[in-house]
Amino acid sequence: MLIMDIGNSRIKWRSIGQQASQVRSEVYQQERISEQLAEWFDKIESLTQVVVCSVAASEVNSRVKRFFEAQNVNIDFTTVSQKKAGVSNGYKNVVQLGVDRWVAMVSAYNKYQTAVCVIDAGTALTVDVVDNQGYHLGGLIMPGLNLMQQSLLSGTAGINDVTQSSLLLADNTADAVSAGCVQLLIAGIRPLIERIESQYDLNLVSVVTGGDAELLVEQAGCGLILEKWLILDGLEQFFVKNS
Repeated sequence: MLIMDIGNSRIKWRSIGQQASQVRSEVYQQERISEQLAEWFDKIESLTQVVVCSVAASEVNSRVKRFFEAQNVNIDFTTVSQKKAGVSNGYKNVVQLGVDRWVAMVSAYNKYQTAVCVIDAGTALTVDVVDNQGYHLGGLIMPGLNLMQQSLLSGTAGINDVTQSSLLLADNTADAVSAGCVQLLIAGIRPLIERIESQYDLNLVSVVTGGDAELLVEQAGCGLILEKWLILDGLEQFFVKNS
């Protein structure tokens, strides 16, 4: 069996069961996704089922579905529900909650068995809070690092490039854009968590997942816990049928 996390820019997967494997992560292109899948899964004779958590465009999901079904592989796309594994969905309209956020919350709450703040640092940066009783109090969505940087590139004359810098102060424009976005993001995380803890009277375990998770945890230095494969872990434990 294969479990798969499809984001806005990357696909991450690993096999579970007797042929368990390490996580593989690849950047995908919507127009080439069928070709890329054929390259990545050129030997799938023993594969019978794929369980997917996807926030990708419907066309991407359709192509992924067609690819595996053509190989006689059953594919199941995870959906959001009112309640799962002790976690209650706090959205007024349950299905509006992103499935990646839902899987991450279920995974984190069950791992730590206490109130959690789940930060997914991907294309968008999302924050979700679950209290001690497993109730989702709500969340926030804001631009991730790449979106911040791209907004400057597209909306500001004279800025043509960015780097991967996380300096406190930069001596060139490319580094200044990158470092500025990093510093803006990390400067807001700790105060935000503290405000939530104060207003809701919680002592939160704060976990970070997503493509920029390692950078955020490294730079923030405020007790954040890196959970790099939180969504895949949650899929395997709570969303695979008969688990």
